[in-house]
Amino acid sequence: MKVGIVTNNSGSIYLDAALAFSKLFSNCFVTSENELSSELDSCDCFVVVGNYFKNYKVYRAGPVKRYVFESGKPFIVVTGSLINDSKNPTKYIRLNVNGFTNNFGVMPPSDPDRLASIKQHLNLNQLGKHVRGDKIIIAPNALASPMMFGKDVDHWLYLLLDELVNITDRPIQLRYHRKKVIEHSKWYNKLIDRFRNHIHIYVDQKSDNGPLEDAYSVITYNSTYSVMSLLSGSSNVTRHEGNFVYDITKHELDEDSFDYYPSCDEIDYHFGRLANLEWSIDEIEDGTAWKVLAPMVEENIQINREWL
Repeated sequence: MKVGIVTNNSGSIYLDAALAFSKLFSNCFVTSENELSSELDSCDCFVVVGNYFKNYKVYRAGPVKRYVFESGKPFIVVTGSLINDSKNPTKYIRLNVNGFTNNFGVMPPSDPDRLASIKQHLNLNQLGKHVRGDKIIIAPNALASPMMFGKDVDHWLYLLLDELVNITDRPIQLRYHRKKVIEHSKWYNKLIDRFRNHIHIYVDQKSDNGPLEDAYSVITYNSTYSVMSLLSGSSNVTRHEGNFVYDITKHELDEDSFDYYPSCDEIDYHFGRLANLEWSIDEIEDGTAWKVLAPMVEENIQINREWL
């Protein structure tokens, strides 16, 4: 098998993870996402650093990613972990086959033993709902996130709050993502003007464990914030099928949804699948990750090839 490895400047941890695959295959072609080459035609599959959408801004995704998308060949996306671990943030890298959100990527089989290992790493000894407070946290995607599928984050928040303040009297914390690639839209000022007395605004920090706060419930679009907040015991309302915990959460804004928490069996099974997306560089290099990825790559399931 010939593997094409497509890199960018996302960060050394992602580059190292992608290049770790070159130790598994004798025939590899490494290129930047901006450097098209006829060598790509002979590749059987690809390892791609970073996300990609058709409507992604050109300066943030090069033409090689478009080539990979249009080739119809299987690819592995190397991207940020679903696990928020402030003490060891570079322990795990997420590896998705043929996509990088729940409704695009091919989900691996569930592995309870791997989940147990990750829970031990995170020092999570108990599963199940933990009611630590009465606050509702809204955790939107980053302002320029392609996973918003063209939606304006501030506009989405405005419409969400417009509905939410008529449903609950609970305190509301609006928790903005720390990555600010672009400026807020005009909807931000409208949001502040209208809801300033209803919300507390917080911008998360790279060093904190935000999902472990005293939330009663968390509302997300498809931010990965939902993964750790659910695992650590907060109810979740997920508003888009690309969310990695969409399949085991509620999606409507109402008190029943704010209170709902999946069963322990559902948590174990679903997070056992998510655990099989999370790999260290050592596990990539020694072939442990490939044992899980290989059947999915070889089958090349296309869940949703028409990316927005």
